[in-house]
Amino acid sequence: MHQYEKKRHGVDQLPFAVYRSKIPEGFTYYPMHWHEEMEILYVEEGMLTLMVNGQKYRAEAGKVYVVSPGMIHAMEEIPGKHAVYYNVLFHLNFLMSKEDEDHLNESMLQPLLLGTKQFQVEPFVREEVKKEVLHTIKSLVSYREQQEEGIGFLVKSDLFRLLHGLRHTLLTSQDPMIAAGQMERMKKLTNWLLENLTEEITLASAAKFAGYSTSYFSKFFRNYTGTSYLHYFTMLKLEKSRKLLEATDHSAMEIGALCGFQNYSYFIRTFKKHYETTPKQYQMRSRKKNRV
Repeated sequence: MHQYEKKRHGVDQLPFAVYRSKIPEGFTYYPMHWHEEMEILYVEEGMLTLMVNGQKYRAEAGKVYVVSPGMIHAMEEIPGKHAVYYNVLFHLNFLMSKEDEDHLNESMLQPLLLGTKQFQVEPFVREEVKKEVLHTIKSLVSYREQQEEGIGFLVKSDLFRLLHGLRHTLLTSQDPMIAAGQMERMKKLTNWLLENLTEEITLASAAKFAGYSTSYFSKFFRNYTGTSYLHYFTMLKLEKSRKLLEATDHSAMEIGALCGFQNYSYFIRTFKKHYETTPKQYQMRSRKKNRV
């Protein structure tokens, strides 16, 4: 749940991973987070909301979305819609040459890692290029279950092919110093919130921590995340509680308190509103699934 995602994607020898997710079956909201890897989101079915660095996208079936390294992003259910999608994650170091002077390192890979360049989140490319990009992503997805020796050759080849297809959507970051400063504030703020979920952190307290006036912070937070501060902080607590209900033997009441819900009735109502089940029912269902 930490906003800087510490989870390792792949292994040292092959820093590449593919995940298949479902909304709302798996979750309804994945809070803001960031990681050093580049991420490709391919929506196979349905529709979801994707938020990247303050911009909101309606991610639709058959489309590809690109999250460059270091970008803060989140995913959320669109009420009444379902979604099945793949996340392809890889570290650009895997593709970088060890040579001192390498054109691809200098023109694309290093600037992406430093944040001075980034891909369009929703890349607009010619139809024939779009077909090539989709074909390459589906090829990468097919490797997720394979463990044969030498699979890295195919993965690396397809990742280069993918970057080749996306190369015309690479942009120089606008006002990189301002954007970097705002992003850094958001990273520090969300880390602080996650470390203090049991506290009642008001809008004014969060604004003070971020170094903004309350009125400016309220507008800035909504523009940056696509939601209000109160809704975001509540969702952080709910997602933390959901994870604990799945992974621990604490009672639902104990978990509610651990996640900052001092009123158990309010915890039940809020949890049921977002997950369409009570905390206790969710916990029992998770335990039954784990036994199976």
